[in-house]
Amino acid sequence: MGERRKLRELRKLRKLRELRKLRELRELRKLRELRKLGDKRELIAIGYKAQEIPPKISFTRW
Repeated sequence: MGERRKLRELRKLRKLRELRKLRELRELRKLRELRKLGDKRELIAIGYKAQEIPPKISFTRW
């Protein structure tokens, strides 16, 4: 009887570990998506700033 109980507990532990791994993977995916969004926002912000600042290039010769 004791061995069966131990086996059941081990199975439960394995399931919990698998669930934990899945949770961690989900969190990593979310972080990756957030990082991508942050990069896009940063690029957009840089683009707007680049449009606001006129280039300091002169085509006239001295």
